[in-house]
Amino acid sequence: AALALSKDLDTLIHKARVPVFSMDTVGRVTEWNTNLIKLTGLKPADVVGKMLVDVASADCKESVEECIAHVVKNMSAEEGESTAGDTMASSTCVQNFVELSITVAGEAKKVGGMQVRQLAMTMVPKSTTDGSFSGIVAIG
Repeated sequence: AALALSKDLDTLIHKARVPVFSMDTVGRVTEWNTNLIKLTGLKPADVVGKMLVDVASADCKESVEECIAHVVKNMSAEEGESTAGDTMASSTCVQNFVELSITVAGEAKKVGGMQVRQLAMTMVPKSTTDGSFSGIVAIG
């Protein structure tokens, strides 16, 4: 079941004490909450409008793409399209869960010489009030 796009969802994204962001149906970041600002140092103006894979560190881009594709395919299946034969190949994307690494400034684990923050995120579909798939919400 998808989360309905509403004032309650907007409140959840912006007031949650855990990292939460949302994306459109192709993986472009549409919202970035205060907790993510604190964890990554990145402000909404730095990430909103960008593809999540462009915000993610190189070490997790493939699993991020796979996780987004998995959520989109599952929503398509719920809306009547077949996803037979689809499998998840990445060890860091299991169903709708992904280990996301984001390059940040300041103190964080170094990966490939860059400072990154590693976040465990669950991605769930969101829908409009009529039930149409409208994007993805990621909750850490």
